[in-house]
Amino acid sequence: MFAYFMTSDLVGVLKQQSAGTLWWTYFFGVLWGFGGLTFGLTMRYLGMSLGMGVALGYCAAFGTLLPPVFKAIMPNLPVGASIVDIAKSTAGQVTLAGVGVCLVGIAIAALAGFTKEKEMPEEQKKKVIKEFNFRKGIMVATFSGIMSACFAFALQAGADIRTDALKAGYLQGAVEKGIHVTDQGIIPSAACDQLAGGLNPAMFGLDAGKKFTFGGVLENVETNSAFAATFTANFSNSMNVVGRRVAAYASGFESVRTNAPVAATIKGLGDFSQKELAVGIAMAGGDVVALQKRFGLWQGLPPLVVLLLGGFTTNFLWCVLLNIRNRTGYQYLASHVRAEHAHHGGSGGGEHGPAETASGGPAGDLKIPVFGNYLFPRSRGPAGISSSSFTRWAPRRWANMISPRGRCTWRASSSSAPCGAGFSTNGRAPARRRTCSSPAASPRSCFRPPSSVWVRP
Repeated sequence: MFAYFMTSDLVGVLKQQSAGTLWWTYFFGVLWGFGGLTFGLTMRYLGMSLGMGVALGYCAAFGTLLPPVFKAIMPNLPVGASIVDIAKSTAGQVTLAGVGVCLVGIAIAALAGFTKEKEMPEEQKKKVIKEFNFRKGIMVATFSGIMSACFAFALQAGADIRTDALKAGYLQGAVEKGIHVTDQGIIPSAACDQLAGGLNPAMFGLDAGKKFTFGGVLENVETNSAFAATFTANFSNSMNVVGRRVAAYASGFESVRTNAPVAATIKGLGDFSQKELAVGIAMAGGDVVALQKRFGLWQGLPPLVVLLLGGFTTNFLWCVLLNIRNRTGYQYLASHVRAEHAHHGGSGGGEHGPAETASGGPAGDLKIPVFGNYLFPRSRGPAGISSSSFTRWAPRRWANMISPRGRCTWRASSSSAPCGAGFSTNGRAPARRRTCSSPAASPRSCFRPPSSVWVRP
């Protein structure tokens, strides 16, 4: 809903995408959903501090490295630059150094966890973390980190969606001002590379050994008037369609070059078709700077719709599976938990034993906090900064939703329970995923919670 209201023609933008763009963005979103699901298992086996450090460290490292590494192996992959190209630039080298520091930190944290496992008696391990298992936790953290890195792949695969979203905003702004411009569409990267590779540097008075990239051509057009004039003279009537478009852009950019704010805005656009459109609007008297401020911030929302739909699919299917297996689907609308599902939960409950009252008897409060269950997780997306609060609040409040046999509940005194209380034995901490199985639930609340927990069957 946020993307619908904050961007221009969301449905139209998605409809004009190729099946490949939509599929790969969605597919990587599904894989990212698996990363979110297994993220909680890391907390289960390694504990909060070690688990968070290892899992998020892997996520950051793999999310940075995997896309460019696969780009080097598969050049046609929809990723910006390969690891080789990144390593050649100063900025890329600094980034890789940062990833190296991250991996060193993971190694230190893992060494600390391994030492802890060797030195602590078994009883003490179970007292601190009931199912502490270093080896299993590291394996799960690695899988979770790799799958979570697919978020970066999905964003790269959805780059065309982001490009078209901004252009849709520009077109809307132009129409509002009575300006008629045409979007000529995104140029395939192969055609761009073909044009750049065929240019003769001597034509522009440059070193014959220089090799052009398409981005380099545009940079020269925007910074060198002589280069732009030469390019326009040679390609304005060319049979090469891409060359003619660049020549028209070079000519148009010359007319707005002296307007520093407009020129800087156009230079900052990431795709050539966006630059073309912006130049056309600027030449017609439109305020490109204002349009960029209005629509530039939100251009990343449309690809997130497809990406998060993939993650929602993973979470939704898992929740439905657990609801069917545990026969707990009724709890989405019920006001009380059935007696047969009240065995686990509360401050002393969870998968390790029945919940008990302070006096030692069985838990008697079977009421489901329906309002809180829906309100707080639905706030998770827009209030992501509050994730640390939900880490402590959610496990107990949601413990009645998805458990291996549907046997979770909570009671008023559970607020004093430790963070892990009330987690299910077969899947995840119900506290974080209930809305995934509700058709009316906001998908954003279902993705990548900070500490949702899976536990082994």
